[in-house]
Amino acid sequence: MSGWVAGSVAVSTLVGAYSSSKASSAQQQSASEATQAQKDTSLQQMQIQSDIADKQLAAQLGISEKQLALQREQYNKQIELGEPFRQGGITGQNMLLAQLQGPYGSAKFGGVPGYDPASAMRDFGGVAGYDPASAMRNFSAADFQTDPGYAFRLSEGMKALDRTAASRGGLLSGATLKGAQRYGSDLASQEYGNAYNRFQTNRATQSQEYQNAFNRYQAERAAREQGYGNAFNRFQTERINTLAPLQSLAGVGQSATQQAQQAAQNYATGASGTYANLATGQTGTLGALGAGQTGALGAFGAAQGSNIIGAGNARASGYVGGANALSSGLGQGLNFYQNQQYLNNLNLARNPNAYGANMMNTQPVGVTSGNPVYYDF
Repeated sequence: MSGWVAGSVAVSTLVGAYSSSKASSAQQQSASEATQAQKDTSLQQMQIQSDIADKQLAAQLGISEKQLALQREQYNKQIELGEPFRQGGITGQNMLLAQLQGPYGSAKFGGVPGYDPASAMRDFGGVAGYDPASAMRNFSAADFQTDPGYAFRLSEGMKALDRTAASRGGLLSGATLKGAQRYGSDLASQEYGNAYNRFQTNRATQSQEYQNAFNRYQAERAAREQGYGNAFNRFQTERINTLAPLQSLAGVGQSATQQAQQAAQNYATGASGTYANLATGQTGTLGALGAGQTGALGAFGAAQGSNIIGAGNARASGYVGGANALSSGLGQGLNFYQNQQYLNNLNLARNPNAYGANMMNTQPVGVTSGNPVYYDF
């Protein structure tokens, strides 16, 4: 009976320790599996977040590329539309430069061949052989004596007297001299008025001719001046008509170039804004991805820590359960041993001759010698 009890106690102790160890192992295995499941879940969450972030980044990049393509298309279209005007401006500028290097290169009028503008300030040169001051000279005896009519009639009259006197044979007679003297006196009296009138007429004619010459000079000078002015006006008009369209065309080209520069600036500004928006969007997406994955890793770390603590607690609980089972088994065995000793001592006291009595140091009271006696309970 005592072997059964001792075996039962030992088996119970081993079963308890084994069960506690198995329970601890099962809890540790569950914690490990839970950690793996949480790890797989976290990895799946992180993969999903990465996939979403990749799609968002791709979408943002695609939108940015479309915006840039549209801006580039608008810029190229503006350049295309303005290019003919820019080329026209270049052509006009080249032609303008050629004209400025040619006859219209200087605003100074080249003049009229054969005409000196300074001649407009030159005084009238007069009439050859005529002194304008003679118009103020009075009629004199010298003028009378040199009068052609008087001199002619005097000469002819004297010739007639000479012929008459010669025919009478008294060329140098006193009568002839008296006749000649009387003829000259009468002729002078008759011709003085005629000579004076001729002098006046001749002087008036010369003065008029001088005035006519002066008027012709003035008219010719005015005509030359007018011709010079007309030529200058034509030069100015032709210069303006030639250069103004080229200047206008060059201005169109300059405006087209400025518009192209503005289009380039707008394109650069738009592209910079698009890239900035892309960077901002991608930074936000990557930030959200980092935050999400950090959260997932944090949750996984917390859960893993909790599982590790649980596994440690389970392992410690198994150790404690095994120790408790062993302690309980040892306690039960010790109790059984003590109880058995007590019973044996009691039995020896009743039956001193029982087996093993001589092994005792004391002689139980009332025990007789003989074979040992065992009691069943």
